[in-house]
Amino acid sequence: MSVRIRLLGGVEVLIGRRAVDLGHPRQQCVLVALLADRDACVTAEQLLERVWGEAPPRGGRSTLYSYLSRLRQALEGSDEARIERRGGGYAVDVDPMAVDLYRFARWTGEARTAEPSRARLLLEQAVALRRGTLLPRIDTPWLNELRTRLDERHRTAEADLMDLRLDCGEHTEVLGDLQRLVTGHPLDEGPAGRFMLALYRSGRQADALEHYERTRRELAEQLGVEPGPELRRLHLRILAADPALEAPRTESAPVAAAPPSAEPGFVVPRQLPLPPDRFTAREAELERLGPRRGEGARPVLAVTGAGGMGKTWLALRWAYDNLDSFPDGQLFVNLKGFDPSEPPIRPQTALRGFLEALGVAPHAVPTDLHGQTGLYRSLTAAKRILVVLDNAHDTEQVLPLLPGGLGCTALVTSRRRLPGLVVAHGAHVLTLGALSGEDSARLFGSHLGHPRPEAERAATDRLLALCGGMPLAIGVLAARAADRPELALSALAEDLGRVRNTLDAFGAGDGDTTADVRAVLTSSYRTFGGPAQRLFRLLGAHPGPDVSLAAAAALVGEPVPDVRPVVAELARAHLLTEDRPGRYTLHDLVRAHALELVAGDADRDGAFDRLVDHYLHTALACDSLLNVHQDTPPLPPPQPGSGPWRPADERAAHAWFAAEYPVLGTLVQQAGGTRSGAGSGIRPGAPTWQLASTLSTFLGRGARWHDVLAVFEAALDAATAAGDRAEQARAHRELGCATMELGRHDEALAHLEESVRLCRALGRPEAEGHAELHLGYLWEVRGDQERALRHDLLALDLFDTAGDGICRARALNAAGWDYAQLGRYAEAADTCRRALDYHREVGDHRGEANALDSIGFALQGLGRYPEAADCYERALVINRTIGHRSNEAQNLEHLGDAHHAAGHVADARAAWQEAAEVQTDLTHRLDDVARLAAKIRDCVPA
Repeated sequence: MSVRIRLLGGVEVLIGRRAVDLGHPRQQCVLVALLADRDACVTAEQLLERVWGEAPPRGGRSTLYSYLSRLRQALEGSDEARIERRGGGYAVDVDPMAVDLYRFARWTGEARTAEPSRARLLLEQAVALRRGTLLPRIDTPWLNELRTRLDERHRTAEADLMDLRLDCGEHTEVLGDLQRLVTGHPLDEGPAGRFMLALYRSGRQADALEHYERTRRELAEQLGVEPGPELRRLHLRILAADPALEAPRTESAPVAAAPPSAEPGFVVPRQLPLPPDRFTAREAELERLGPRRGEGARPVLAVTGAGGMGKTWLALRWAYDNLDSFPDGQLFVNLKGFDPSEPPIRPQTALRGFLEALGVAPHAVPTDLHGQTGLYRSLTAAKRILVVLDNAHDTEQVLPLLPGGLGCTALVTSRRRLPGLVVAHGAHVLTLGALSGEDSARLFGSHLGHPRPEAERAATDRLLALCGGMPLAIGVLAARAADRPELALSALAEDLGRVRNTLDAFGAGDGDTTADVRAVLTSSYRTFGGPAQRLFRLLGAHPGPDVSLAAAAALVGEPVPDVRPVVAELARAHLLTEDRPGRYTLHDLVRAHALELVAGDADRDGAFDRLVDHYLHTALACDSLLNVHQDTPPLPPPQPGSGPWRPADERAAHAWFAAEYPVLGTLVQQAGGTRSGAGSGIRPGAPTWQLASTLSTFLGRGARWHDVLAVFEAALDAATAAGDRAEQARAHRELGCATMELGRHDEALAHLEESVRLCRALGRPEAEGHAELHLGYLWEVRGDQERALRHDLLALDLFDTAGDGICRARALNAAGWDYAQLGRYAEAADTCRRALDYHREVGDHRGEANALDSIGFALQGLGRYPEAADCYERALVINRTIGHRSNEAQNLEHLGDAHHAAGHVADARAAWQEAAEVQTDLTHRLDDVARLAAKIRDCVPA
């Protein structure tokens, strides 16, 4: 039975899944002393010194032999680990990879020469092995030295991993880990420097400088020395804001998306935007919203009123004040009920976002509104969750989004009164009107500081009269006044009066505000320099819902460092809001003003083309890391100023897609209108299908099949309109894959056969081979393995003809799997080993995992169960690392099958149970869960 030995923390030996009793700590120390040096023979004298130090007890040798005897007995349950006499001493005969200490050494050693993405994978696995301090109650010189050595090696591995993550632009994400390191080792200048750099790159220059001073004081007080030259140089570069300290090529790197959950079940969502930085003049309204608990609490609250009245501001303040009432999480969605450039969000779209936030896998989301609503209310029925539905268009949009259960609260904001919510759900509605003169003055003073408005009371009253009690207008106006402290408020009032007019058609239909919003926005706009004015105008060309710093730079065609202060200027003026670090939104009234301005900008079309180029070339670079089988045609060079970003590794690429997908999905629908004139190098509609093709791997890996349908239906329409049969073939292939995964097999067959027909007519063997591979999988799913093999072998021939070795390896593995399913195990193992060699050679981790799983299945068929289990476990490690949970479930099920065939019933049940938990979390095909449940129920020795 397999054995696992853990020394990097509490000493443990697992035989199968059973923990072995190793006795008291001193006896455990004997095992540590034997294993500390790989392949070493340890004499009795050395063991005595290592375990007891310089003063072993009387009769120490007899005690040692007794401990050795007990340890031998403890290991008898496995034939893979034995204590042997060897060359005048003792040694443990065990596979090195069964000992975490040796695995740590191997992985960290390989990481030193590996390429960055592989090195990161190895270091993350190595660092995760550490579980605590080794035998903390045993005090001998040898063990103390060993613990020190292990601590240093672990810290070195952590430092190398932090460097790789910083190189990937993950400066915000590593702050927590680095904080822990500098707290635990305040005199270590290595973590201190990394922490300072991460703080600086996260926009916290003052905190970085403060940490340097703290470290300098600690070194002076504890050691009587100054920081070393490297830390001093970093300090000076941070003081000087050295541009070279910017994250390398990662200005557009988004906040890293959280990796797929490692555990099935309910996920606690935390979706609220950042809280308001100040709250003034709406205290009475906040009180009127009522308590969350106790008498007067309501399950549905609604805040209504005209645009710019502070509805979202009030809702978020209430939400943050009541967080402790909602321990199971908070959901938030901007329903865009009155967005000037986009239609309102469909309830189905919002529900899919909520369900995924609650831990439902994308492909497990029901396809119809009724099914989505039922699942959503089932998941929230026994929870205490706050659901904030911001900027709702009408009652019909809101009703499907109301959660289930009395423990939840829905907080809705809208420009309409939503009487249906009162009638159907007893909603408590609070309507916000204009602020009184007194409250307007208080809000203006909280933004600006009280002495100045009080000193110019008459001018302040004139300004506030123009704002009409609208908090949005007051905030924008106050920001302008704060930015020009030398400007008299009377001069500002005169300037505002000269441009006064009305921003049209932004009301809710229930009466409009008296505020002159366009006058306020125009007056602020006129105070900006040329770069800020240009950026604000061109933001009207961005599709939303939010914009990254790099995308803003592409709009104006300038480098990110030059655009960063311009974005900051707009944010200070309250025209941009940083809802998440590095991502900015515009209030819909502000966006309406930007749209008015950009309509007359001669660079509008050029800005949109640069934006599309930025997203297209960045998406292609990210996709090339996620998919080594990528067959996207090469693109023309990016336009000057589009500033595409190149990710460092797979994780950075996935994080970018996760952050930008809401923009990309909208852009696919709009990109058909980009440059396609003579000499542009771009064919009509090409950006639509090009963007769609780059999204295929990201969406497929996340099993977001509904999104695949939406994206490639748009791509197919664009390719059909342009008469591009090659892109029609690609779109049909992707649509065939998505409909197959959704269980719509007849549609899938029609799409894939059409793709094959088009590719054959065009003479494109490689593209035809991809479609044939999908047909092979479709026929396997439909239960015809012979037919699946024919398609996979045809794909292999087509890739041979095309000379594509990477895709040939994929086809080899598919054919090998078919052989195994047909009982031709030796042929299957040989075929899949050839695929494995090539996948490893090119660094295709997903292909490597698939090949290992197929080899394991073949070895299992040949009765070589331990080897099969080892293959499955190695595939499992890879799939967990890259976040491919459906393949993880398959690996676990196969591992359970191998254990069961070998007669290891407990191990089989444990693996199947884990597979069932993953499938329950993921799948919409309930037969998978039922099959696993039957295996667990009927599990008996084979």
